[in-house]
Amino acid sequence: MPRGDLFIVMLLLWTFVGMGVDGERVTGVLNGQVELRGRYGHNPDVGSVEWTKYSAKNSTKKLIYVFTKPNNTVCTQPCQNIRFNSQNMSLTLVHLTPEDEGIYEEKAIFKNNSIKHFNVTLSLECPASLVASNITVSFSLGSLILKCEINCEFKLLKWLRNGLPLPDDQRFSLTENNTTMQVSNLTSSDCEIYTCQVTNENGISEVFVSVTDKGPCQVNTFLRFSAIIFPVGLSLICLLVLCIILIYVCKYYGHRKIKATSPEEPVYDEPISPQEEAATPTPDLLIVYQDIIKPNDSHQSEDFGYSTIAYVLENMQPSQTT
Repeated sequence: MPRGDLFIVMLLLWTFVGMGVDGERVTGVLNGQVELRGRYGHNPDVGSVEWTKYSAKNSTKKLIYVFTKPNNTVCTQPCQNIRFNSQNMSLTLVHLTPEDEGIYEEKAIFKNNSIKHFNVTLSLECPASLVASNITVSFSLGSLILKCEINCEFKLLKWLRNGLPLPDDQRFSLTENNTTMQVSNLTSSDCEIYTCQVTNENGISEVFVSVTDKGPCQVNTFLRFSAIIFPVGLSLICLLVLCIILIYVCKYYGHRKIKATSPEEPVYDEPISPQEEAATPTPDLLIVYQDIIKPNDSHQSEDFGYSTIAYVLENMQPSQTT
């Protein structure tokens, strides 16, 4: 039994046993319409009728319609898919969706202020052709994400690529009860036709999608190629630089070795202090002053201290003889 139906049955048991309320079960078809008929609303002694819904997914209660005689109706919820018949006090739901499943309660308020309740449980049948409706495609960080939109409960869901089961590859992962598939590290071969195949008690439903946008796949292929080439190129460059360094090191130490084996050249010590040069004898010089201007009168020269060379020589001769 589906989980939603089990919850409805438990809620019905609580309603019938705990409150002593009569009820019936109505089955509708997905995307179709169904009429929910009450039991007490058409009674002439009824002054007003209220329709309330208990959701099948949770126990929340929502007031839908209020009818007060003679002809006053109030819709408290969006009423695009709800029709009210004032002749028999019934509700008609159109374009049924899974959210419409649940328990609908008719509350009849009589003119003497007495109140009676009647419950209608609505469940939906999902034709196999309507189980899966669409596949949404998105790309994120080099990954392909496919989501299969499901309208009702199913027993089995499988993904196919080009009509074949998915390859045994860790790049393919399934989440959210297999409704979402992710392909990481995209390549151009991943951009193909994918199928969401859903099985329920009424048969098999399939929806297809063709990933025609090759751009993300090609970009990711280039990134993967770059991720491989870049480290290899960097390693080659580092190896080349290392070889050049080794060549220079070998040349340097080889030159040092050759220089170390050559004969030693004599080394001369330079004097610490400069040597004194021998003094050369200098002969005594006789300094003779010769007047440029010769006085006309010899007496005048003696008075003013002028002398001639002849006079000097005459005075020197007696001193040398002595």
